[in-house]
Amino acid sequence: MKIIRDSEGNIMLSEKPVLMVFPFGYLAHYLRCIALARYLKPYYTVIFASHKAYDKFIEKEGFGSFHCTSLNEAEVLKKVRRFDFSWLAEEDLEDVLISQAAAIKAYKPAAVLGDACPTLRMATEMAEVPYISLMNGYMSQYYAGTRSLSRTHSIYPLMSLMPAAIRQVATNAGESFTFRKVHEPFRQLRRKYKLSLRHTYLEEMEGDHNLLCDLEELFPQKENLPDNYTLLAPLIYDDHTSSKDILNRLDPAKKTIYVSMGSTGDWRGVSFLNDARLARYNIITAGDPDAVLNASHIINAGFVNVHDVFPHTDLAICHGGNGTIYQSLTHGVPLLCKTTHFEQEWNVDAVERIGAGLSLDDVAGIDNYMAIIAAWIDRKQSGRCNDLREKIKDSVQSIEQKLGEIVYKLNAAEATAV
Repeated sequence: MKIIRDSEGNIMLSEKPVLMVFPFGYLAHYLRCIALARYLKPYYTVIFASHKAYDKFIEKEGFGSFHCTSLNEAEVLKKVRRFDFSWLAEEDLEDVLISQAAAIKAYKPAAVLGDACPTLRMATEMAEVPYISLMNGYMSQYYAGTRSLSRTHSIYPLMSLMPAAIRQVATNAGESFTFRKVHEPFRQLRRKYKLSLRHTYLEEMEGDHNLLCDLEELFPQKENLPDNYTLLAPLIYDDHTSSKDILNRLDPAKKTIYVSMGSTGDWRGVSFLNDARLARYNIITAGDPDAVLNASHIINAGFVNVHDVFPHTDLAICHGGNGTIYQSLTHGVPLLCKTTHFEQEWNVDAVERIGAGLSLDDVAGIDNYMAIIAAWIDRKQSGRCNDLREKIKDSVQSIEQKLGEIVYKLNAAEATAV
């Protein structure tokens, strides 16, 4: 019997080994880590890094929590939107690193699961604990696609005028340089604490085991992935609460649009939906704390269980976040996306490439928005949207088996070490 304490100091008794979970401080990361932890609960006592905005989701699942210093996600978002990587400052990273390593040493977990936490590879190395890294397909070193230059980058207008072949060469060269440059503070910390050598940011994000929570149709990987990479599946959170009351507010004679900007989008980008001409549709908003969408035809909701609402939804408008994209595709719902930073742009590039949606980033004027909505709102469960719906369904069925294999490997490695 192992005795641990949660973030409030309450004693928790555990007969199972501990798994510590460190999601980055955005809602999507916490929810997909919770979705993953549900599969791992039979093997581990799961405890999450506490976050005041998301502790309610952790507690609802019956998982424990612990306190740990983290990066200021609001400041990170402001800078990421400007393609500014100064948030990866050595002093800030070191504060987080030391706190993470101390927490891991205190709880002595069998393994650590991290999602987009850049210092966690170093922290687990310092604590000598196996690290499982949950990542998007485009953050893999073995991603076979193109990470396009962000529209927010200062040279984007110039790059967009280049022939495609030259633009591709320039993009690849710039990407390689950027991933090395942003990794410099990590190299400094690795030297300071006498940790193993790593060369680029992508390499820093890797764990001992790596779980890619994407479809290869969207984010293809190079052939012969290393054995410590697992093509898992999209992780789709189900709140297990009912949102069926929203359905009573829908006009059955109208098509329905679902709108979500997650915790990182900008609701002002979809303010065109307030236009009275869009009253021809049911429009459900999930979130929107400042009520940017406030016209009489808008159905404002807080947290929405999409599994109740999406069977009655014809089109999703979102920020291009991983979670909302896969929630939509799971139900064969096409997507229109208004992004605010480069990772969302990469997601939407993939959605456009496979024919499941369209970017609204370069669209202006209510007539243009209405024409695009009209063109996409009748495509639910047709063509590529239906193909992807079936692919996601098949991939999700294999999650339990794949995670069981990783747990077996971790246990075997621990037994060998002993």
